[in-house]
Amino acid sequence: MEGLMMFSKRKLFGLVMAIGISGTFLSAQNVGDDAPDFSYQSLTGDTVELSDYKGKVVFLFLFGNGCSNCVYIGNDTETKVHEVYGGRNDFQALGLDLWNSTSSVTTVTAFKSTTKITYPLLLKAGDMEEKYSTTYDRAIVIDREGKIRHKGTTIVNNDLGNAISVLEGLLSTTGTGVLSGANASPGIRIYPNPVDENSNIHFNLESEESVDIRIFNLAGQEVINVEKQIYPAGKHTREIPVQDLSSGVYVLRLVISGEVYTGKMLVN
Repeated sequence: MEGLMMFSKRKLFGLVMAIGISGTFLSAQNVGDDAPDFSYQSLTGDTVELSDYKGKVVFLFLFGNGCSNCVYIGNDTETKVHEVYGGRNDFQALGLDLWNSTSSVTTVTAFKSTTKITYPLLLKAGDMEEKYSTTYDRAIVIDREGKIRHKGTTIVNNDLGNAISVLEGLLSTTGTGVLSGANASPGIRIYPNPVDENSNIHFNLESEESVDIRIFNLAGQEVINVEKQIYPAGKHTREIPVQDLSSGVYVLRLVISGEVYTGKMLVN
């Protein structure tokens, strides 16, 4: 009987552990998932919710009020993110203090003063760790539809450039991407953008031209090479399969008879 009880306890413990692990896995938030809503008090005493910014691209700086790395990079989030995009009506930056035990108006005001951050800072946001399966000193980007498009896995000092690249992709395209080149773009459009499986590139040629289409990741590595072709004068559409690409921002390069055009493509 005692052996049976020990077996049962072990079995129960294993079941509890399995449920715990499964629950953690299921609650984990990944790129492409809906961003969980949150509600915290700001430094000015207002209640701020993520849902307040529905329809906007949102940049989250998760910090600890006494984290030296967060203090170091804090001003860069102000100058390289908020000062660049903060004037847009489709963007919002928020800072969230995850160090609940020391999070107060006094400590966050000191953090604000040192970093020169002017965007809203929210207090006692420690449960973001559970909501987003993350920690402090991380950057997160959420798109207009409320989906996570970037979730930093390292300190912001090493990740801010990646977050900014995603921001640029989201804020430079609103359904139709226009490629830019040295001369006026010949009616080039990427649609849809952002894209889930297949995107189309539309272009208009005044005469017969050779067209070379390639896609690169942000590390500069070529990930798709569409066969170079000669097209007659007129309007053309070429489908670009991207279903095998990971979520993120890519650079599409179109070369028309030596003239180079580039544009950003966001893959969901």
